[in-house]
Amino acid sequence: MRGLFFRFEVGLIFFISFLSSGVIWTFPFELFTHFRVQLFLFGVYLLLKGFLIGEIQIWSKDTVKKIQTGIVVSLVWYNFSANYIVSFFDDGESLSIDRRLRIATANLLTENQNKDSAISDIEKINPDILGIVEVDDKWKDKFEELKELYPYQHIMPSNDNFGVGILSKEKILEVKILEFGKMGRPNILATIDGSRFGFEKPLDVVVAHPFPPMSSFNSNERNIHLKGLDKIINDIRSRLVILGDMNCTPWSPRFFRNRYYSMPFDNLGIKLTWPSFLPSLLRIPIDHIITSKDLIHARYKTFNISGSDHLGLYLDIKIK
Repeated sequence: MRGLFFRFEVGLIFFISFLSSGVIWTFPFELFTHFRVQLFLFGVYLLLKGFLIGEIQIWSKDTVKKIQTGIVVSLVWYNFSANYIVSFFDDGESLSIDRRLRIATANLLTENQNKDSAISDIEKINPDILGIVEVDDKWKDKFEELKELYPYQHIMPSNDNFGVGILSKEKILEVKILEFGKMGRPNILATIDGSRFGFEKPLDVVVAHPFPPMSSFNSNERNIHLKGLDKIINDIRSRLVILGDMNCTPWSPRFFRNRYYSMPFDNLGIKLTWPSFLPSLLRIPIDHIITSKDLIHARYKTFNISGSDHLGLYLDIKIK
């Protein structure tokens, strides 16, 4: 009976890993692509369990055991060898840079009752530019109290979890509002003076919060939104940062596929941000900071946001 159940588990992980490869792009199958870390952990569990009960035997003469051993070992390696998972173990810092610009993103949670503590958490990391999502009028009033620290603010509050905003210590030269999809949720494109940090031309920063893909309609809206952001990358190409809660992981075939962008986790480690109340390896990476390739990534870290179900992210950058 143990062997039969073990073979069921092997079949299950094989099927889910097949779906997680992104071979089927449509909802709901695309959802499986977001759990590569958890599939790796499940594969390790099966590997250890199989050895203990004698179902995993590398040199076995039993054909069935040979096949299931090959499947489990291959799937563990498949889910581990993705550079995103390997990079998870990096410390998030690659080099020391003087005059680096710190950019952060924070999903605050609209109904967050710990606003003062959350703002204290943000002040501890002291970003020069902060993109915020899930902002309502109460959050906007709270950030008004930070005008001395962040004199340049543009906040579009909403009670439906799709309010967005940007706060900056550096002068905001221009703000554009971008909308994608049928629902037209706002995205902020802010042009910011970065001369104090060595930028000869202004820096463009986009704050975005696509729909969570929990229905076919919402999934399609998110995909349209991501395509719109991808077009921004293609159009601007340099001195660009896109940040926010993208409701998508890098393993999804719907994630950004553009040769002009750079992801900090490629060399500084993946950051698992949601849901923050779960142990680290049970979270998924849906919050992101994406830049054009002309920006150097120096430090990429998470930070706590009291009362929110997300961790925040910050990235230190400098122009090449």
